[in-house]
Amino acid sequence: MLETEKKIEFSDIAAQILKGYYTLYNLEPVKAEYILTDNMVEEYRKLRPDHAEKEPDRISDISSFNGYTVCPKEKDGVFTVLINRKNLLEYLNAGNMTWVGTIVHETTHVRDYTDYAELIGALDYEDILTVGKNAPFQLWTEFNARAKGYYFVRKYTFDDMFDEKQIDNIVNFELPTQEQRLYKDYHGTRDGAQQAYYVAQFLGRLYSLQCIFPNYFTDKWVSSMPLFIYN
Repeated sequence: MLETEKKIEFSDIAAQILKGYYTLYNLEPVKAEYILTDNMVEEYRKLRPDHAEKEPDRISDISSFNGYTVCPKEKDGVFTVLINRKNLLEYLNAGNMTWVGTIVHETTHVRDYTDYAELIGALDYEDILTVGKNAPFQLWTEFNARAKGYYFVRKYTFDDMFDEKQIDNIVNFELPTQEQRLYKDYHGTRDGAQQAYYVAQFLGRLYSLQCIFPNYFTDKWVSSMPLFIYN
């Protein structure tokens, strides 16, 4: 009974967050089920045993993820968004709103996959999931999901997310930390697609900062960052 109550409570909270998300970006709600789980990999295997068998190494990597979007077999099927319960509780206990960003991030993937499948006339999502066949889309949706997810993290973190007093912390702490993380992740693999994935996430976060503080994080300011001067 307690487990059911937790799921209902989470569903209510997620619905409230997504109501603001759909309104802000003028989007149609997606067809998705949100599941809190203690075992991301096992839950994925239940939903898509075919993928789990085909790409076991890739699926095993999601065990530590905050969330993960599972595409249905049929184009008109219902997506499933897996939310890592352990990570969610850690964020809640720490007062960290990253979990809000996770809900928005994964929902953005659902919206992007749905729209892209319609755009190209896909019969299902199998080819879309193949990075080699749809690399530009894969990078776009990661950029878009990171941008929107991060926007909502800040929206739920600060009483006034547009207060420019936050800029000093962003410039002197947050961005340097994210640059260091990007450097570590990028050079931690020789997989070009994975490297591009890390870059897309960094750019998505930066794009949101431009949207929140457009008078400070201008294109000129961004282009003067050492990261972009040398890349």
